[in-house]
Amino acid sequence: MAPIWLSTLGLFFTCIPDTTVGFWGVLSVSWPAWLLVLGFNLWKPGIFHTPIEEAGRWWSLRAGPFPWRLLRDQLIKAFFLPLMLAFSYTWFIQVKWNLSEAPSFRWYSLSLALLYLIDTVFASIGYMSASRRLDSHIRSSNPYWLGWISALICYPPFFDWLKTTGFNYRDGVEWHHWLGISSPLAWCWGGAILLLTGIYTWATIVFGIRFSNLTHRGIITHGPYRYTKHPAYLAKNASWWLISIPFISAAGPMQATLHCLILVGMNGIYWLRARTEEKHLRSDPVYLAYSTWIAEHGLLARARRMFAFRLSPSS
Repeated sequence: MAPIWLSTLGLFFTCIPDTTVGFWGVLSVSWPAWLLVLGFNLWKPGIFHTPIEEAGRWWSLRAGPFPWRLLRDQLIKAFFLPLMLAFSYTWFIQVKWNLSEAPSFRWYSLSLALLYLIDTVFASIGYMSASRRLDSHIRSSNPYWLGWISALICYPPFFDWLKTTGFNYRDGVEWHHWLGISSPLAWCWGGAILLLTGIYTWATIVFGIRFSNLTHRGIITHGPYRYTKHPAYLAKNASWWLISIPFISAAGPMQATLHCLILVGMNGIYWLRARTEEKHLRSDPVYLAYSTWIAEHGLLARARRMFAFRLSPSS
């Protein structure tokens, strides 16, 4: 569990109305326990056998160099744990609203809210469950500044600041404004969005208690990761194209072209995240073996072989 002062720092970074409503209500009952655990770890190292003991030893004994690596690990949890808890609360409210207000296309909006609620709840559990006893501890955190920039810029408040510069591919027109909510094509389009979001949520679930951004907490090779190294990123980015339909804009074709270019830029940020994550994980031989296997048996490799077979001249 992240120290309370770092979690307060994380709360500061997530203080925006859409994500922090109810945050204090969610965590208020846990503050006494957080204070107690923090105190024991700082002044009585050896009781809970957590990574904070390293900081406790340095704080109490001033022994050895300052544990910068540990500070980096805890900063990650301090930023993302409050954020994921706040997102969970927001999606929970969305689920309740869909159940009570009965919007005309609840089949879509309720399913989407449920999927994102499950995703953020599992992510929150992952950030709270870093433990050597559970083999879910942080082996290492991403040491590359490009990795940090590309990851943090995808979340509030940084993405909200980015949008103020005009980096926004949405203008309020979404797929259901274009296709309606009851036509067969609308059902197929909405179903495709839910399928992609389901893959994204599945990718979080299979991490279990090891889920975390910017860290190496064990190599995951099952579930959707049997088919590609980055199923969550691929599914999320593809769903954005279907949800926001940037190629259609109320302001005309020029604005639509700009929206498409901005979304391509957003896709590029996730590509950079993927590349820096791979660079970080290559120090683990398990990941190298996994990458080799994906290169030979992943979806892209299968598609290439199928395409080559169809193009090859018949004997």
